[in-house]
Amino acid sequence: MNYQSLVFVRLDVPTGTPIENCGLPPLPTGMKELDARIDGGLRLGEVYRLSGRPAAGKTTCALTIARCVALGEDLDGHPLKNGHNRPHPVLFFSLELSKKHLVQQLLYCPGDATDNGGVQGETDVRVLAEPIAHDVAKLSHAPIFVDETAPLDVCDIRSRTSSMKERHGIELVIVDYLQLCSCRESAHLGRHAEESALLLQLAQMAQELHLPVIVVEQTGRSSIRRQSG
Repeated sequence: MNYQSLVFVRLDVPTGTPIENCGLPPLPTGMKELDARIDGGLRLGEVYRLSGRPAAGKTTCALTIARCVALGEDLDGHPLKNGHNRPHPVLFFSLELSKKHLVQQLLYCPGDATDNGGVQGETDVRVLAEPIAHDVAKLSHAPIFVDETAPLDVCDIRSRTSSMKERHGIELVIVDYLQLCSCRESAHLGRHAEESALLLQLAQMAQELHLPVIVVEQTGRSSIRRQSG
């Protein structure tokens, strides 16, 4: 899938003293194109914004990053660079899609049929069965933890992330997506101020827990209903 239409940038949110990475190399996303936009990968204590219009592939992109990081390999199945060729536990807050939908997206990568000898638009069970079975086997051991609670306040995100890091050693948090989060403390100030407070709280969490955070953001649409299933 082409992610050219998506914006992927590091947020400059003033939270105090920046984290010293002690020479630790950044964590690759598994996609060279995205890593090039953020100086080589994800860094401890930083927040990254992944934004785009509806149906631009934001969630698919976020899930691809989660998959690569959790498996410790890039899109081509090669070990992640910078000494990160190992599984990294990922916490994925899915405020729009249910866990069932996320699993379906994780197992289906656009272009699989053509990459394995099929014809585009053709559904050939014989062509797809082997790669899907291989993916199921790999993903069954991938440390991806999904929280599908919605709606969710940013204070809940912070407390749940802290608990999950203590229990499972979480190394990356993905929030999908910003417009479905709330911040009770700032809600009375209007949505713009509330979203600024949300980003500040997530930036503080990233620094306190020493991990990178990716925030998926919708542009061009004010609201969307949560899918279930």
